[in-house]
Amino acid sequence: MVVRDSHGDSLPTTLTHTLRQYLDTTGITVAEVCSVTAITFLAVALEGFAITLLLPLLRAIEQGTDQLVSEGLPRLLQLFLSWVSSMGLGSSLRTVLTLLVGLNVLRIGMTYLRMFYRAELKKRAELTLRTKLFDGLLRARLSFVEGSGRGPLVSSLTAEAEHVGNLVFSVTNMLGQGMMLIIFSLMSFMISPSVTLLALVAFGGFYAVNRAQISQSRALGGDIVDRNQKFTGMLLDRIADLRSVKINGTESTEARRLVGLADRVGDVAKDLNRLNATAQVKIELFALVMLTAILIVAIFAAGVSISSVAVIAFLLVRLVPVSNQFLGAVQNVRVFSGSFRNIVDTLAMVEAAREDEGADVVFRGLEKGIGLEDVWFSYEGGGGPIFKRLSGDILAGRLNAVAGPSGSGKTTLLDLLIGLRVPTRGRVLFDGIPLSQFRAASLRHRTAYVSQQAALFRGTVRENVLYGCPSGEPDRLHRALVAAQAAEFVDRLPQQVDTPVGDGHQGLSVGQTQRLLLARALVREPAIILLDEPTSALDEETGSKLIDTLSQIASEGRTVVVATHDPAVIAATDHIVRLENCKTI
Repeated sequence: MVVRDSHGDSLPTTLTHTLRQYLDTTGITVAEVCSVTAITFLAVALEGFAITLLLPLLRAIEQGTDQLVSEGLPRLLQLFLSWVSSMGLGSSLRTVLTLLVGLNVLRIGMTYLRMFYRAELKKRAELTLRTKLFDGLLRARLSFVEGSGRGPLVSSLTAEAEHVGNLVFSVTNMLGQGMMLIIFSLMSFMISPSVTLLALVAFGGFYAVNRAQISQSRALGGDIVDRNQKFTGMLLDRIADLRSVKINGTESTEARRLVGLADRVGDVAKDLNRLNATAQVKIELFALVMLTAILIVAIFAAGVSISSVAVIAFLLVRLVPVSNQFLGAVQNVRVFSGSFRNIVDTLAMVEAAREDEGADVVFRGLEKGIGLEDVWFSYEGGGGPIFKRLSGDILAGRLNAVAGPSGSGKTTLLDLLIGLRVPTRGRVLFDGIPLSQFRAASLRHRTAYVSQQAALFRGTVRENVLYGCPSGEPDRLHRALVAAQAAEFVDRLPQQVDTPVGDGHQGLSVGQTQRLLLARALVREPAIILLDEPTSALDEETGSKLIDTLSQIASEGRTVVVATHDPAVIAATDHIVRLENCKTI
């Protein structure tokens, strides 16, 4: 008969599949799992055998002799003592005490090695997961990342990845405590089979009673994942648009809402702690009653010697916290498995949303222009088409303007030109070659894009401007700052190009930030430059200088495309592409 779980899958197959999936996802190898298992087994076996060695020691003390008496001892102990004697080590109490100390020192060493090894595996598991997730997000389609919400993605990269790393601890801890239960039970069985069987029946009954709590832990683990994601998402959304919160005077409302979400996260954590505390109290009470009953049976019914009763009692007392830790580890595995399932699902979605890397044609520059051929585009999730039957041309080596009212799709068109979005129907052509035939990396290497949504990263002015071009020479950096009308204000900064910026602009105005982003685009000396409303945050004088810069760049043979509704920019362009009614050019 094959045991099956609630979904109808055979448990051995399910467990094997889950283990293989975990190893594949975290990058931990089978050899490493076997190594930590072997170290755990050695540590547990050494402790169990050291406790059992107390039996001949106590028996000798009981009989008032300093020589060990092997009669009546379990067969394994007799063989071990005979081997010790044959090695010329003698069979005195001093010998056993020396062995006890040596075994415990070795056990402590094995325990330290196991903890160190587990910590290394946990670190590597978290690093692997975060690398896979972040790399996957960077390579995923823009529409997927925009539509997934920042909360769940950030939660997966931070808290959930850490939980999956903790799963390494929990599984190995469960494995170690399980081994200890088995080995200690075997040691006890060698001393008194009847008493050990009674204890095992009692432990088995207790585990059966607590199965409901273990199952409940798994449900709580899923709730923790869900509520953490909602909390993180709400927090990121409000911080990202704090201006709207202040303008609408909703600080108190948002604070109460955040407290409510945090309280719900805390409620689940409290329920989990309550569950663990209840299990611990049950174990302590149950163990007290069980231990008393077993000792009474051992002494008065089974006729076990005082020394044997003492060792059995020591083993059973040691098994009480072990049982507690074992059930706690099982509960943690259930809890953290929710995070693991979330990570696996997220990785699968990210992989499914992977951006097409294009074909084999290498983009080396634009000679004639970019053509739009019957382009249709709709965002994922519906809402109707943004473009229908969109056709037109962008001229190479010219200053082109994409003009149209707000909501006409100017930003979307720039995204289509660089391949960040893919037409639902129709084609984007570079010198008559479909965009899909170009190697995406080669096209973007020769193209710069200054988006309205772009932001400075944490770092210095130098690091931000040279982002994507880290090997840029100082002269190249200076030329880009001058061309972007940024050199003057950068020279006034406390540390000039080495001034830290990012994370809220660090004291820079929106216009200054926009000029640094333009410098980031110009420093690469691209063949094509796309700009989304580049003068929206600039004063008239600075905007006029920027227009002159863009005209100069176009006169050098580079293609400039500006999405704008600024009349001054439109008047200065060589070619205008007008979007009307969000449908046609």
